Amino acid sequence: MRNICTGNCGRPFVHVADSGKVIVILTNDPDHIIDISIKYESDPTLVYNWTIYDYPVTTFSPDDSTFGGGIIECVEGDIDNATIFEFSFDETDENCMTIAEGPAGQLFTEELELIVGPEYSNRFTYQMKVIEGHNYKLYENMDFRFSKNTVITWRTPVKLSALLTELLSLLPLPKTGQIICTVLGVIFTALEQLIPAASVTYYTCAVTYTRYVTIDDGPRQYGPAFKFRYFKGYANTDVNARGSAQVIPNNDPPVYDMNQSEYFFNEGIFQQAYKDYNNIF
Repeated sequence: MRNICTGNCGRPFVHVADSGKVIVILTNDPDHIIDISIKYESDPTLVYNWTIYDYPVTTFSPDDSTFGGGIIECVEGDIDNATIFEFSFDETDENCMTIAEGPAGQLFTEELELIVGPEYSNRFTYQMKVIEGHNYKLYENMDFRFSKNTVITWRTPVKLSALLTELLSLLPLPKTGQIICTVLGVIFTALEQLIPAASVTYYTCAVTYTRYVTIDDGPRQYGPAFKFRYFKGYANTDVNARGSAQVIPNNDPPVYDMNQSEYFFNEGIFQQAYKDYNNIF
């Protein structure tokens, strides 16, 4: 079992087990309230939930690993008294990337702009070479594409910990919980608050860099070369909600197009342009 994040006063204590079991524990120190949800691989649409009031310990210490283990052992021994929340999943085509559409697309665009800057076209990279008396110049476009991967729906009100359990099973990252709360407009300390029936959509957000070479400032574009950066995002179906779409920043390395590389993206593209210009195959 690996710990994704820990914390007290409403911040989540999250475990993702190798077996696929996901556990979220939310705590409220002043009130000694613990809300715990567990999702089992055997039935991924169901989340089991327990709320424990005035947890009987001398020191309320959610950051202690034995504290979480004790709670898990306690509730799993009382599974017949769990509240069960049900979710449904609608999988979509991850390979279908489209431009920004509707309010959610606009919000995702704004989020990506904060990470990588605004989209642009035909920007001179200030990289150029003179080859056999001809001027080779490198230009770049950057644009955003989005694909809708999974829609998670709950048709009855649910506890926050139950919802986080479902969503963290898709994207078990430390910032996922905070982002989901922003998307839904709730706070971690609202342990007993029920979130009304709704749905959240899980997206892949792609930043695409396209490079091409011109020769002697002519209109023909030689190349091209492609580089991609991928981010995950969540959107609330209620697009009028504050902060209803969020992108999760990351430092993942870029991905290059098939049979291309970082070298081709920066240097090899000039060699390819030379071959194309001189009809060298």
